[in-house]
Amino acid sequence: MNLRIWLSLCSLVLFAACSGPGASASISTSPSPTPTSSVAVVEDTGAIKFEVLKEKIITPEMAGVNAGLPVADATFYAQDDGTVLLYFFAQEKGLLSATSSDLINWTIGKRITSNPWGQPRAFGLEDGSVRLYYVTGDGIKSAISKDGLVFKEEKGFRIAKKDVGFEPGAISIVKVGQTYFGYFSELEKPGAPISENGYYLATSTDLLDWEFVGPVTGKNSNSSITGNGKHPFAVLNDFGGVTLYGQGDRQGVSGIIAAVSKDGMNFTDEYVSLSIAGSIPGDPDILQLNGDYFMVYGGFEESFGGFLNIAKGVKEAPGKP
Repeated sequence: MNLRIWLSLCSLVLFAACSGPGASASISTSPSPTPTSSVAVVEDTGAIKFEVLKEKIITPEMAGVNAGLPVADATFYAQDDGTVLLYFFAQEKGLLSATSSDLINWTIGKRITSNPWGQPRAFGLEDGSVRLYYVTGDGIKSAISKDGLVFKEEKGFRIAKKDVGFEPGAISIVKVGQTYFGYFSELEKPGAPISENGYYLATSTDLLDWEFVGPVTGKNSNSSITGNGKHPFAVLNDFGGVTLYGQGDRQGVSGIIAAVSKDGMNFTDEYVSLSIAGSIPGDPDILQLNGDYFMVYGGFEESFGGFLNIAKGVKEAPGKP
């Protein structure tokens, strides 16, 4: 089984467990992360090149999952005490948490929920609480927590399938000016190729009510970036715009592709952010910590199962696809 098929399967395995709402979304550690020049080439390209720091930081065995089953769909959240909280999906367990002080060694913590909250994304609010966005077959929902561990589901959908005309996948959010920009792709299907429709945008002023804008990359967009893409993560760049990091295929390269804009709406350039020989990294979530960028991403080995890895941003410029 290749990684792309498995990543799709693990999303739908979650939905199969319950036909009601469930799901996911994300950003880095704060509502409005500040761009940094510590990774110098960000100023020149608007994109970061990542290199693997450590593989298998969280494995099926660590999460109490049988070998061959998935651990996937992770999202970061930096806590006030300097530790980092990670939310991730574990097959037959639900949504679990883990903590680390160095991003290398992780301690499995509290189960957040056994409900089908797929593809979670954590968003830190100004009052110190955490909002988790998550996906269901009917759209994107959210839950909120004061301590990052006990969550209360919020009413309604943030983005409903009936309003956009397709099943949306994980959403990633940044604040551009006074407006929140949320990016997502179509939800992956088992065995299906990555959607050629690319990434979509919705906007909000309160993080709860969202207005669908439409495609910003992909074959149906007005963008020059017409390639496929899924599970994007948004980061503010030094151009005053947004860079989206998501899994894509480009001219024989399958990995994390970075799409760059100067305004958050018009994406004009793209780069290979992370490519690994013999493997296909997927489902990235990025954390800016102490001037550096870190990416958690998924991997899969058929006999071993799904696992999580960590990569770190480097000063070398990313290449074109």
